Formats: sequence, C-alpha cells, structure tokens
Amino acid sequence: MKPVVSFVGWHNAGKTTLLTRVARVLQEKGIEVAVIKHAHHGIDIDTANDSGNIFASGVPLVVAACADTEIVYRRYSTPRSLNQIVAEVAPYADLVITEGYKKAGYPSIEVMRQDISCEYLDVPYLIARVADFQADDKGGKIKVFSFEQVEDLALYLMEYFKL
Repeated sequence: MKPVVSFVGWHNAGKTTLLTRVARVLQEKGIEVAVIKHAHHGIDIDTANDSGNIFASGVPLVVAACADTEIVYRRYSTPRSLNQIVAEVAPYADLVITEGYKKAGYPSIEVMRQDISCEYLDVPYLIARVADFQADDKGGKIKVFSFEQVEDLALYLMEYFKL
C-alpha cells in the first residue's frame, strides 16, 4: 500500500491551499502525488459544460478527455470507503494526500488558524501541525510548522514516508 497522509482541520483553516502548495513542492522533487478531497456537502457539477451536463442528466459515468488530461465523473449506487478510493488512485502515485477524513486512521497533519479555532481536533494518528500560532507539539512527539514552512513540511513528509 502506498503511503497516505490526511490534511485535517476546521473549515476555512487553509487545508486546500496548504496541501496544494505541499503537493507542488513534492512534485518538483519527483514525488508523484494523488489527492482525494472529502466533499461532505456533496459535489457541485458544472452543468455549463457538456460533460457536467451529461452527468447531471443521470448518466453514471462520464469521461471528458483530451490528449493529456481526463476528468472522470462517476456516480455509485452505494457509498465508497476512503480505502476503496485510495486503492484506486494509489497505483498512480508515490504518496496519496487526503483532505479531511480525520477519523480514517491515516497519519494526519492538523491545519490550524488562530482566527478560526485554537481548539485541537481529536485526531488518532497525528504526525504534525501547521499553525499560525505556537501550537502544542505534544511534548515533542509531533512536528509543528508555520504556513511559511511549506518546503520543510514537504521534506518532513519525504523523510517520514521514506520517499
């Protein structure tokens, strides 16, 4: 199984922005990354484009493709687990990054902003925190980074997962 790390935190803490920046650094270092974003409120389909319109009509699988890119719209009759999705994308990546899924049991990075909440989440497998304030390092058991330390966080993930 390929390594998986989850970026978790309160709404608007900056998870997507941070993981995008970290993924970019990892890609620049030759690490192939796949990202799975949890959309607990559902996914808005853009019906202004043909593919989205076809999918919105009820077709369960639509692929929009060009020479170097594919976008897959897929609807399932039963919910899929994160493990199923990870198994599907893992062959294409050296590291799978998820956003959300704080209870999934994968190593997690808690993303925190003081103006959102300084309350720590109950995350079972916390390996690091990224915060805009002096966050608790759990007695030296986890690493703490600032939002400016994107490169350091990427290097830490490479070391942690032996990439």
